[in-house]
Amino acid sequence: MAIFIVGIALMVAGPVISWYGWRMHAARTRAGPADPFYKWFLEAVKKAYPVLTGPGHTGGERIAAFGSVIFALGVVVTVVGLVAWAGA
Repeated sequence: MAIFIVGIALMVAGPVISWYGWRMHAARTRAGPADPFYKWFLEAVKKAYPVLTGPGHTGGERIAAFGSVIFALGVVVTVVGLVAWAGA
């Protein structure tokens, strides 16, 4: 039952994150203090990618890696939000 709930949550989170990413992509933003966080986020994804997609990892490891990516995304979105809020 728990894996079913996790699956539903991921099915909801994926399109929401994708929609938000395309929305951010389409928005015209200026370079600012969030740029180092984008680099950091890409490094976090690069480290988690082999665990998410490679062989020899348990479901728990994959969920933990996905959680790390979601946390990193949360940090980036928070920083971008603060920068946008400060600029408003």
